[in-house]
Amino acid sequence: MTREHKLARLFERMFSASELYTFLRHHAGKGLVNDLPNPATAGRAPYAAQAAEKLLERGLLTPSLVDAWAEARPGHAAELAPFRTNVPAQASMGHPEEHNAAQQAHALSFKHLVEQQLIAELANLFHDEASAMTLLTVAEIPLNKLRPFAAMTPEQYWTHVCQQLDRGIAPSRQRDDGSQETGLDRLMAAAAENFPGSARLQPYRAKK
Repeated sequence: MTREHKLARLFERMFSASELYTFLRHHAGKGLVNDLPNPATAGRAPYAAQAAEKLLERGLLTPSLVDAWAEARPGHAAELAPFRTNVPAQASMGHPEEHNAAQQAHALSFKHLVEQQLIAELANLFHDEASAMTLLTVAEIPLNKLRPFAAMTPEQYWTHVCQQLDRGIAPSRQRDDGSQETGLDRLMAAAAENFPGSARLQPYRAKK
């Protein structure tokens, strides 16, 4: 049995239908849940089985989704640990805010996004053209300087976007504290605002 099918089996038994609907809507997007039956009438097992099948078909059963899933189901942390990308927060010596500050200490660059698997997170959460264009518009990224979404997979598209932003296609701005806010900063802040349930994105929220 493949890693993905093992995860799909776990997925099927850890959530009720309504909990699964809420989790998927938040972490996998409206596009996926709109293709599933009504959770109120489908029943837990059939709904979960169809959800797992859709996740497998679309390549959405990613490590970052498993990270979010482990946080939603802490009682199953041991079962999910082999499939996770990060050591759970409580295993790192320090508080969550210290962990976030450490992440923010890195220069927000294309290299940093790759290392932190943030491009995969963008591809997972903004996996269709409508959601991608909305995010870029909110972040005030010039769409005319980017290739068409339809020509690539979501991960290829977000790789292209982040590479272009790293090269400076969107002008930087000066924040009130005198620091510079780049196009990558705006993109990640807008993504974090859109998906507050993504633990991977939250360190990049804009400072209030």
